[in-house]
Amino acid sequence: MKKFKIGDKVKYISSDGELVLNSIHTIALMDELDDAAPYLLDNNYWVEDSDITLAEKTWDTLEAGDILVDTDGDEAIIIDAFPNSFLKSFWGNFNRISNIYSKKQAQTKGWTIKGAVADPVKEMTLEDVEKLVGSKVKIIK
Repeated sequence: MKKFKIGDKVKYISSDGELVLNSIHTIALMDELDDAAPYLLDNNYWVEDSDITLAEKTWDTLEAGDILVDTDGDEAIIIDAFPNSFLKSFWGNFNRISNIYSKKQAQTKGWTIKGAVADPVKEMTLEDVEKLVGSKVKIIK
């Protein structure tokens, strides 16, 4: 059984220099009989399991079917996605088309993509910060 399926968004993680590291691609075709390079990407390049990983949900990988969440926790579905914008449903009603928004607008409004991995917040003491920057630190507001 293969690790990925046709249509999966994947990130290229191999350091072989064949493709741009961390570039996002879609699996276009699979060869069930080929264990060496069973996946054909949307750029006509064959890769193996170890070359790719599932792409995390980000604004760059936004696609139809993804769920947006506003700052109140209301949800809307992405009806169609374009390079810099998307068409979404009404909040709370996936069956009605709302409007087209730019990805920048959505981020400014504080909307998030359900299932996206948030940047982890690292908690540090003042002593940790001083070690990191290599000098004494004064906290100001």
